[in-house]
Amino acid sequence: MKQFDEMFLAEIGATHLSKCRKDKLLSAICEELEIRVGNRMAEGLSEEQIDAFEQIIDNDADMNKEWLLAHHPNYQATCRMLKKKGIGDSDLINETASFLWLECNRPDYPQIVMECQDELIKEIIECKGLIFD
Repeated sequence: MKQFDEMFLAEIGATHLSKCRKDKLLSAICEELEIRVGNRMAEGLSEEQIDAFEQIIDNDADMNKEWLLAHHPNYQATCRMLKKKGIGDSDLINETASFLWLECNRPDYPQIVMECQDELIKEIIECKGLIFD
């Protein structure tokens, strides 16, 4: 996944913006990407699946641990893999539940993220004169 940071701002020609405007732009880009990915993901899910995922992303570690034990009793292997990728201990259960849920219910999640990201970056580049002025 693309990192939205100073390097990205340089790639799109936004280095001249003030720090405050850069921070707001990066925040808006991440927020927009999250909305687009969520909408695209929801297109292929039932209401029941959407409700289940919303419960997981509410980040209730106790509830997510119960879900993991019920649906993925060997979830510790995924915890170890995510920990190696830099996920902190405090987020590990929630991230593991989210990761495993997506793996089962939306195995195309990485593809959705990439497509939405590419579309958004293309739009930003096409409209950068309007956005940065």
